[in-house]
Amino acid sequence: MSDRIDRMRIKELEIIKRAKEGLPKNEYGGVDEEKLIAALVEILPFDVDAARRRQAVRIIDNATKPGGGKADGQLILPGCEPFDWEPAGLVRDAEGYIYERKHAPLEAYEAEAERSRVNVERAVKWSNLKAREAAIFARWAVDELTKGRPRNELTWGNCVTELGYVRRAA
Repeated sequence: MSDRIDRMRIKELEIIKRAKEGLPKNEYGGVDEEKLIAALVEILPFDVDAARRRQAVRIIDNATKPGGGKADGQLILPGCEPFDWEPAGLVRDAEGYIYERKHAPLEAYEAEAERSRVNVERAVKWSNLKAREAAIFARWAVDELTKGRPRNELTWGNCVTELGYVRRAA
């Protein structure tokens, strides 16, 4: 990960920590997400230009997704289930250009297919990681409960630390 992204995430985590300070916590130290959002809204500075840019990006992103354009019938491609034909929906190429679907060149569709493949691979990898974490945590929690350990000590942090899965940066 880049240093800029690391610094940004560290700053964001510090802001979250500040927002959590006055919030009630459950037995594991968790806070109500809606209350955390409300606390963040109170302390975050507001940049109108940045908000407009995020909204503009969101509008374009939404128009590139299924349902992002007005359907004008369906596409029935060989070997695929029918899906909406959205000729005014948007598609990106790999060079930073955006086209209406009905005018998009082959390169835009190839770029879209590649992005989709990469996103699916990333999602599958993340899903497999989360399933593995849950399985390890469940097995450890059952073992610890059987030994009589209090339920409020059955946390992911205790699990990975005690099993020796944490490698700290030097």
